[in-house]
Amino acid sequence: MPEWRGRGIYRALTAERAKSALVRGVRFLHSDSTAFSRPILQRSGLLPVTTTTPYIWTRGDSQQA
Repeated sequence: MPEWRGRGIYRALTAERAKSALVRGVRFLHSDSTAFSRPILQRSGLLPVTTTTPYIWTRGDSQQA
């Protein structure tokens, strides 16, 4: 929500997630981020290793009953 942007909530949440993972011995984290969150994650030291492409399936007219 735009009115909550820039308050550090996402950064704090992801920092706690990373701390929790370290305590449990987790070596790698996964985050499927948006264009808004990607720079925050990268400033925190995470590196992008791949991308995903969303797929929106729609039923064709010939298949509708």
